[in-house]
Amino acid sequence: MIEELRAKAGKSVKENESLAPHTTMKVGGPAQFFLEAKTADEAAVAANAAKELGLPLFVFGGGSIMLVYDEGVKGLVIKMANRGLKIEGVSVTVDAGAPS
Repeated sequence: MIEELRAKAGKSVKENESLAPHTTMKVGGPAQFFLEAKTADEAAVAANAAKELGLPLFVFGGGSIMLVYDEGVKGLVIKMANRGLKIEGVSVTVDAGAPS
């Protein structure tokens, strides 16, 4: 399955990645499949790949206010690593992976 997912979502998809280092609480089990997406487009491609392959999907930002089961998470977990911030007048646009 990992080869097919990497072919569709990119070679940076990891298997059995511990989620503990990706959360502020530093606890939790592994993701069956894991991708740190640097752009929204990269996340969208990976999400579509998960859907095509029938994999459960979980997407998160900085990993705060989140606890992960010690047993881990089945399917594809996408951590948003895009950290852009744009201010135009009174409008602020913040990417999903921006620290709070």
